[in-house]
Amino acid sequence: ILILLLIGSLIACSSKKKTLSGEEPLTLKEFVGLFPDLNLPVRIADTSLPGLRLEQYRISPKNFSAALPDSVIRKDYGSKNLPVLYAIGKTREKKKETYLFVLAEAKGRQVVYLSALDKDNSFLSMMPLVKVGFDKNLQSYGLLDAKFQISAYREYLKDGKVKFKRNVYIANSAAQEFTLIVTEPNESSLENLVNPIDTFPQKRAYSGDYSLNAQNLVSIRDGGKPGE
Repeated sequence: ILILLLIGSLIACSSKKKTLSGEEPLTLKEFVGLFPDLNLPVRIADTSLPGLRLEQYRISPKNFSAALPDSVIRKDYGSKNLPVLYAIGKTREKKKETYLFVLAEAKGRQVVYLSALDKDNSFLSMMPLVKVGFDKNLQSYGLLDAKFQISAYREYLKDGKVKFKRNVYIANSAAQEFTLIVTEPNESSLENLVNPIDTFPQKRAYSGDYSLNAQNLVSIRDGGKPGE
């Protein structure tokens, strides 16, 4: 009877369900597998963050740091302690990258981080997708669309006007990073423009700089020969 009890105890221990918040170590495959599945497109707005704090998906700092680098998170929250972490979910591009969404929260600041793993579950990169409590944004959201393009959007006030910025990235396995492919600000960028022909002569009648709008400039300079 004693032997049977011991065997039953061992079976119960070995079959104990692992969790993201538990003390039992997780393999990377187990860690990823415990994230709930998400359907594309995945859109996470700043206003939706309170509803993403689900205790059954809370991640212990030990399990997080064992599975993923925490250096990006420490840049936002400091090196002393990791914030409270929650698994939001995961999605995978067939035979390609896996994407993990994690919510971090501490001291009234919240960040949604997006991590990418390659087809072999090796870590590629991590980036903040939505941040609340760091800047005076009016609104912000992050999006992973059906083409696996990643958008980070925010609106903010500048000089009494509403401005926005949208950056679009793709996961670049070769470079092990998120590569910026599109940026869309609606504020003037001409003041930061480097004009490669700015120092060329402009003595002729139509030589000069012509601004089409806040982000487009036509620059005309004198040619090397008369009439050019």
